[in-house]
Amino acid sequence: MGEERYWIVHGLVSTRIHPDAGGHPSQHSLYRRYALRSGAGRDVDDLVARITAAAGLRGDAALFRDHWPATDWGDDAARLRAEAGLLADDFRPRPLPAE
Repeated sequence: MGEERYWIVHGLVSTRIHPDAGGHPSQHSLYRRYALRSGAGRDVDDLVARITAAAGLRGDAALFRDHWPATDWGDDAARLRAEAGLLADDFRPRPLPAE
């Protein structure tokens, strides 16, 4: 079984999921979720579930990393990364909520 790595990039107005390209988010995003009234950190579990299921069909495991670009978040980027914990620092399976 292989591993597929994806970046969840949290911007000010959207959250995007990019495939990994040599340790960085690729230039194109697979999915984009625009923030409405709930803010840019809006839940992306359904998008993660789609990628996880597609990787599973290929016999792979999807691993995710949360990323808050400093250019978007400024001084808050370090705090947000710390609050995200291990997912912000490394590629790990992202737990989905119980249905």
